[in-house]
Amino acid sequence: MTLGKRIFNLLRRTKRKLFKPRVMRRLESEGTANPRLRVSLPGNEASFPVVYRINSLNQFSETENALKALLYDHFYDLINDKKVLVKFNLNTANPYPASVCPEMLCALVDILLALGAKEVNAGDCCTVRLLPTKKQVRKAGLEKVLQGRANVICFDDTSWMTVPVPGQYLKKVTVPRPALEAETIIALANLKTHVNAVYTGALKLLVGFMHPLERYPLHQNSLQEKIAEISLAIQPDLFVLDARTAMITGGPDHGKTIKGEVVLVGDNPLAVDLEAYKLLYNLKKQNDCLDGFKEDPFSIIQFRHARDIGVGGNPWQGYKTIDWLK
Repeated sequence: MTLGKRIFNLLRRTKRKLFKPRVMRRLESEGTANPRLRVSLPGNEASFPVVYRINSLNQFSETENALKALLYDHFYDLINDKKVLVKFNLNTANPYPASVCPEMLCALVDILLALGAKEVNAGDCCTVRLLPTKKQVRKAGLEKVLQGRANVICFDDTSWMTVPVPGQYLKKVTVPRPALEAETIIALANLKTHVNAVYTGALKLLVGFMHPLERYPLHQNSLQEKIAEISLAIQPDLFVLDARTAMITGGPDHGKTIKGEVVLVGDNPLAVDLEAYKLLYNLKKQNDCLDGFKEDPFSIIQFRHARDIGVGGNPWQGYKTIDWLK
């Protein structure tokens, strides 16, 4: 390596160190907070969690109308007159399903406003290597589509609170204060394989709530168990899993994609993930790319550990699926 090249690399490393985002310089917490548990609506405490399945129709407007009718009929009290936070998927700004579909995010926000939400915020914190998140928000075009509809919150620009948890692998999770203060959290997830976590959906989406400096140890060992234990710190009240298109190889940034033609909705993250995994398994099987995936969803560690620590209900008794036809 030439002297000029060495000097160039030294200057580049120095620049990165001096100008890295503030959130990456040190973990600053404003204090401790209790876990944020999901709200259970009257009438939704059935023995078996329900996952509603909307078959994606030819026109996106038909899917949007079906989702609106479902939220009105079963989750209205979570939305009406509430400050709602939509947690979307923006690990990177790569096109859907690597990241959130802007059309679906926009449609969900419009539905929430139509159902009387007092305020709608939408936020995430991207992968550490691409911080700050606001750059990915702009690159993905989310700032433009949400203008006049919802406030965009980049969690790395907010204050943080530390939530102690009784996990086997996690003892604390540092999460954004706005997430703890939201009256309702709706998680908008995608359906993908993941090169490190095997699968990413409802449970894995919650990594976006974790302080970036805590994500390094997260990935060092027992990743799937830790993914499940984030739910001990913060739980959305409702999950919308957009599987109209799924990533069936690679992931979460790049991989083969195929039509899934389904949107899943439910308030139990484990139930939503199990139904989504069933779809993903069948898509992989049809395309001859199982890559070690097994039919039994509890072969996936994050599902098994989530069940064992009571994330889906204690004890876990399964779930039922309802096709939403309106």
